[in-house]
Amino acid sequence: MNNQSVCAQFTAAMAALSLLAACGSEAPPPAPPPPPAAPNAAPRASAGPDQSVVEGDSVMLTAAGSVDSDGTITRFVWSQTGGPAVTLAAADTASPRFVAPDIAVTTALTFSLTVTDNAGATGTDSVTISAGVSDTRIFTAAGVIEGERGSDGLGVFRGVRFAEAPIGSRRWRNPEPVAPFSGVVATRQFGPNCFQIGSEFLVDTSLTQNLSEDCLTLNVWTPTANASANLPVMVWIHGGGNNTGAGSQASFDGADLARQENVVVVTINYRLGPMGYLAHRLLNAETPTGTSGNFGLRDQILALGWVESNIARFGGNPGLVTIFGESAGGVNVCNLIASPLASGLFDRAIMQSGSCRNSLQLLSGTTPLEPQSAIALGDRAAGLLGCANVTDVLACMRAVPVAQIYQLLAPATGEFPVSGVQTTTADVYGPIVDGTVLPQTPAARILTGAHNVVPVLLGSNNNEAGLFRSANIVLAGTVNAYQASVARLFGANAPRVLAAYPASTDAQALPAFERLFTDLNFTCVTRAAARAFGGFAGPVWLYEFNRFPPALQNLGAFHGLEIGYVFGTFNPQTFQAADTTLSNAMQGYWAQFARAGNPNGGGRANWPAFTNAGDANVTLASPIDSATGLRRAECDLLDSL
Repeated sequence: MNNQSVCAQFTAAMAALSLLAACGSEAPPPAPPPPPAAPNAAPRASAGPDQSVVEGDSVMLTAAGSVDSDGTITRFVWSQTGGPAVTLAAADTASPRFVAPDIAVTTALTFSLTVTDNAGATGTDSVTISAGVSDTRIFTAAGVIEGERGSDGLGVFRGVRFAEAPIGSRRWRNPEPVAPFSGVVATRQFGPNCFQIGSEFLVDTSLTQNLSEDCLTLNVWTPTANASANLPVMVWIHGGGNNTGAGSQASFDGADLARQENVVVVTINYRLGPMGYLAHRLLNAETPTGTSGNFGLRDQILALGWVESNIARFGGNPGLVTIFGESAGGVNVCNLIASPLASGLFDRAIMQSGSCRNSLQLLSGTTPLEPQSAIALGDRAAGLLGCANVTDVLACMRAVPVAQIYQLLAPATGEFPVSGVQTTTADVYGPIVDGTVLPQTPAARILTGAHNVVPVLLGSNNNEAGLFRSANIVLAGTVNAYQASVARLFGANAPRVLAAYPASTDAQALPAFERLFTDLNFTCVTRAAARAFGGFAGPVWLYEFNRFPPALQNLGAFHGLEIGYVFGTFNPQTFQAADTTLSNAMQGYWAQFARAGNPNGGGRANWPAFTNAGDANVTLASPIDSATGLRRAECDLLDSL
């Protein structure tokens, strides 16, 4: 091969290589575009099935059926779109809750659910909740309670808590309002009786059963739960010497009074005996006012505060509240009239066989009639409980079991053990002039016009002493025993008293003593209270109850007998048609007084107003009659001694 041929081949090879290099430097052809992505599927929201509930029910909404086919639901949002507003708890969760509201008619509540997935897509759904009305549920300020309603339409709510339990560190402290609660609390059973021990004069033996320190409850009987009914409210304060009793006693059943007179009836419990009225200098130091001891009275005041805040929901008018009570309950009505802490909590007052005291134990200091102060009694109690010389006296006292407290302190069980004639070694625990709850004795407050001025109806029974017959026989079973008892009580004035209440034979002694007992403890002190009230409240309405069925003729119109007539709770098998007639009239008088501050109306016999000049009263008997000068000569004498 010649050189020219070799060169030509080399040149051609180089050209081919050059062409190959040029081809390698070009960009590859573009890849084909990917297929379009499938669109994001929106989540499907499910607000659950429609529901039917009752007001007060705790209702759960549910988004459990919500799904997202190609992702995850990351957010739930609930909102209410119709019906009375409710509060949704955890509205940004799948299953929020709310309480079906207080309503007057069946109401539809609608809620919207929005769900969002992780791509931001949303879905919506809604649900309707039909809320029905309950005629047994009441929305109190603290929570929903459920009572019962009879075929007659009467609503009854038993064992309604109005204060926190006064136990543990709350023992011997001022009561605290009941704390808010959730759910629906059943109030169909009476609460426990406040702790107490039996008395020889205690007729209702059930009072010493079902005892507890946790006892601050009340009971309500109402013809309607219509909040616009504005019915008169009658709050009963039970008797028992501030040492026994309960608002649940059968004789205080409010059904008949509420039904017959279209009023709301409330009965209350309050702490009794040493649990309700023990004072101590260290207890004083726990309070802003530096006082202690009137815990039972403060319980009553707190109960009235509960009534003021809640009774409209039961159909009652909080501006038309009457307090009424018998025996120590009547005494406590006067204490509340005298207490500045009860100002504005009631509008009428009825005192049955219990009046205004002109002598009460002082928190500190003594008087001729009260030689031991409440603080001194508290020191004695601490010693009896074995706590006087420990590092923490109050912790020690609060740790003693309540039953043991009553065993060790052995308190007196009544305010009228034997009319002051027979002394007792038992300590008496009761209301105290403490400067706060009671700045003075009730009688002193009223005489100076410093009390809560309201219309007052008050009275006593013709033979109050009949209830205490067993003790009276000991004191006055013979003429000699009677004369000796009068001498012990009246000293140098005994001859004047015996002349006014004569007894020359053994047969005459007991009736004379019981007449004296009744006048001294009830009739005359009630008249004195009527005269004191008459200067400020006017008018005042005074009565004497003097009716008893033949089966009880031996005892006469004894202490507490009128209660069954006021509440309509006496056994008709024991009583007569005339008793039913009188009961109906008394219920009418009491309820009309609660409405208008005047017992007259409704075709009943006229009840003349009491004035100091006119001295009028009504005799509640068969028939009902009016008179003037009830026991005037005898009361004038006793008032002068």
